[in-house]
Amino acid sequence: MAGALVETLSTKKLLAVFVGFILLEIGFIILAKVKAPISIMAIVQSAVTCIDNKSQDWILPETCKYMVLDPENHQETISHQGPDDNPTHDPNNVVFAAVLPKKIFEMSRWFQYMLTLAIFRIPYNIQHEVAPDAMATLDIRLAYSNDYNSYKSRKSWKSVVNSTQERPLECVFEHPKTYEYTGFEYNCDPLFISQLGSLPHKHYLINIRLPVNKAHPKISPNMKIGQVTEIDFVAVTQTGGFTYLWVCIKATLCVVMIFPCLWYWRKLSTSDQPATLTEKAIFALGLGMLFLNGPFELVTIFTDASWMLMITDLRQGLFYALLCTFWVIYINEHFKNKAKKNKLSVYKWQLAVIILTCFAFTGLKLAERGSQLSHPASILWQSPKGALTIFVCQCIAGVLLFLHLCFLVIRGLYLQRFRQFTSSVRATTDFKSFVNRYLMLMLLSIGTSGMTVAYFIFGLQLEGWLVPEITLPTSSVFYIGVYGLWNLYALLVLLLYAPSNKVSNVFYIDDTNNLTLDSDEVSIKKNRFLQTVNKDT
Repeated sequence: MAGALVETLSTKKLLAVFVGFILLEIGFIILAKVKAPISIMAIVQSAVTCIDNKSQDWILPETCKYMVLDPENHQETISHQGPDDNPTHDPNNVVFAAVLPKKIFEMSRWFQYMLTLAIFRIPYNIQHEVAPDAMATLDIRLAYSNDYNSYKSRKSWKSVVNSTQERPLECVFEHPKTYEYTGFEYNCDPLFISQLGSLPHKHYLINIRLPVNKAHPKISPNMKIGQVTEIDFVAVTQTGGFTYLWVCIKATLCVVMIFPCLWYWRKLSTSDQPATLTEKAIFALGLGMLFLNGPFELVTIFTDASWMLMITDLRQGLFYALLCTFWVIYINEHFKNKAKKNKLSVYKWQLAVIILTCFAFTGLKLAERGSQLSHPASILWQSPKGALTIFVCQCIAGVLLFLHLCFLVIRGLYLQRFRQFTSSVRATTDFKSFVNRYLMLMLLSIGTSGMTVAYFIFGLQLEGWLVPEITLPTSSVFYIGVYGLWNLYALLVLLLYAPSNKVSNVFYIDDTNNLTLDSDEVSIKKNRFLQTVNKDT
C-alpha cells in the first residue's frame, strides 16, 4: 500500500501510538472489572407436579391440585403391568407447571432473551432403566402475562408456544446398576424447551406433559425414559446490569467511530489516485465496526423484537467476514508482484475459505434463529451430542483460520530475508524499517485474531445450552475487553493507513522475485507533495 501514514511517521510517534493503544485497552479491561456485572444468569425453578384439568387451558402451580409421584405406582402405570383406574396414576394426567421467575420477581426487557431448558429427575429402577436410545416426547406450552395477580388468574395468560416436540434423552447412571442403588437418580443432559429473542412481558408460565398411549404401549412415546418424578426448569438470560453497560459502551463507540470513518473516506475521495484494494478493505472494516457498534439492542427495550438475536448474529458474522478479509488482503498485498496487486480475483480461494468459515461460525445459528421466530420451541440440533459436534467443528474452523493467518505472516517475513534488493542502501534501510512496522501491526493482528476466536468459542459456551449453569464474573471482562480491542484495532488501522501526501519509498516485487524501488510511484508522490506545498504558500 503506497503512501500510508504509517510509512511517514517517525519511530517515536509510532511507538507512542502503540503505547496509547495498549493503555486504552487496559482502560477497557479496568472498566469491565470495576463496573460490569456478570453477563448471564441462570434462573432455576423446580416444577410443581399437578393433576391435569382438561377444561382449563393453563395449569397454574399456585392453584392446581398437587400430586406427589410415587415411583412404584408411576412405574406400574408406565410399564402397563396391570390395570390401574386411579387417575392420579395415569401419566396423561400429569402436568409439570412452573412460573418464571419466582413470584416476588419479574422479567425485565433488559434481560434481552430467555433460553429455557428442562432437566429430568429420574430415579433408577433396575426393571425400568432409561434406554440408550430414549426419546422424550414433550407437549410444550408456554404463555406470558403482565398481570400482577397472574399466579392465580388463568385468564391473564396468553399463549406463546403450543407444540409437541421430540428430544433425545441422554442420561448417565453414575453408580453400579444393582438393587441397592434403586432410587438413586440419573444424571441427565438438559433438554431444550424454547428460545425467546426478547422479553417484553413480566411473567412466563410453562406447562409440560409427557403423553403416553396406553392402548398401544409397544409403540407409545415416552416408554423408554424411565420414571420422571420431577423436572427442573432453567431459564438462561442476560443480566440487566450487563445489558445497560453494554449498550452504553456500544453507543459511545458508535459515535466515536463515525469520525475516523468520515476522515478516512475524505482522504480517499480527495486523493489523486484511485483507492487500492487494501484501502477499500480498511474502509469496509471501519464500516463493519461502525455497523456492529450500533446499539440496536435498545429496540428490545421499547418493543417486542424477537428477531433481535438473529440480527445480532448477522452483524457479528458480517464483522467476522470483513475482519478476516482485511487480514488476508493486507498481509498478501504488501508482498505481491506488481502485476497481481489490487486484484480481488487473486484471493478467490482465500475468500472461499473465509466464507465457509464464517458460515460455520454464524450460518447455522442464523438458520436456527430464523426457525425460532415463528416456532420458539424448534431447534436444529436436538441432541446435546449433535450440538457439541457442531460446537467442536466451529472451534476447529476458527483455530484453522487463525493458524492460516499466522502462516501468511511468517511466510511473508521469512521470504523477505532471502530476496535480493536492487536499489540503493538508503532504500534498503527504508525497506527494513517498513518490514519492522509491518511486523508490529501483524503481531497486533495475530493477537486480535486469537482473541476473536476465543471470544467466539467462549460466547458459544456461555450462550448455549451445553453448560447453562456457568455464570463466570470474568466473562463480562472478557467480552468488553475483546470488544474494545476490535474497536481500537479498527481505529488504529484507519488512522495509520490513511493515504498520505508525504514522500516515502514504495516497493514492489519484480518479475525475478526481487524487491525493487518503484521510482515512478515515488516521483508521482514527490510531485503531489510539491503541489500541496505550493498551494499552502
